[in-house]
Amino acid sequence: MVPISILLKKYKFFEQYAYGLVAMGILEFLGYWLQTSYVYPDNILDHTFNPQNFSLGMALFFALYFPAGNWLVEKIYGSIFSKKTI
Repeated sequence: MVPISILLKKYKFFEQYAYGLVAMGILEFLGYWLQTSYVYPDNILDHTFNPQNFSLGMALFFALYFPAGNWLVEKIYGSIFSKKTI
């Protein structure tokens, strides 16, 4: 996810989210297809929704990591390397 986040950092928040949805959709699909993603048995969300909706919810949620992570890194970087003159 970090390389994708770096590629998306030049875009606005909602553009990052939209591209992040595409990326997470592909990553979720590949994870279940390659059987590298695992849904724990008796997962409350998996029982409340079905597995397809659970995967969609995961993609929608984790797509927020791209813009939120880039925003947080920008704030931390700005606070450390601010150009304040004393």
